[in-house]
Amino acid sequence: MLTKERYFFAFLELLDVNRFTGRIYVNIPNGNSLTFDVYLLTCTVDKIMVKIEEMEGIPADRHQLMFDGRRLDRLQTLSQCNVNDESRLDLASKKIPRMVGLRKPVIYLFAPVSVDASVKLSVVPQWSISVVYPITSIKSGMAGAGQCVSWKVRVHPEGHLTELSTGLDIAYLYWEALYVFQIS
Repeated sequence: MLTKERYFFAFLELLDVNRFTGRIYVNIPNGNSLTFDVYLLTCTVDKIMVKIEEMEGIPADRHQLMFDGRRLDRLQTLSQCNVNDESRLDLASKKIPRMVGLRKPVIYLFAPVSVDASVKLSVVPQWSISVVYPITSIKSGMAGAGQCVSWKVRVHPEGHLTELSTGLDIAYLYWEALYVFQIS
């Protein structure tokens, strides 16, 4: 009589195991590529993420693996995600939920008397400015430099600002930026 366990092993003996092994490549944000030799039927996306964290120090909970333009489920095997031998995956940033107590990037200006001020903000090339207030144009920096924005405001002793081009009264200048991954 064939037990369930014996049946499983008999089934595995019929499989061509080499057909289910493969080499995959993972493009990481620093431009490098990692190579993994895996069993496509049993290796989960989570195992690859943990291995990337061990090798590169990139936290697994802050990134996700992408294949053919879609996010891979960490609990599925590579085979379930249609990843085959010689497939190329991309490691992409995952949007991190805002943490309690995390403050927004605002700029407050104070002066003892009313004074006109010009404020310029620039970010390194790895970041992209996504939001500014009051609205102003986002300019690209020179080669090797990141984006920049500038505001012209009147600073009042009471602590508020007046944006000079529109006359808008505001309490602060506001900006946000996103990290841009360069995946080759």
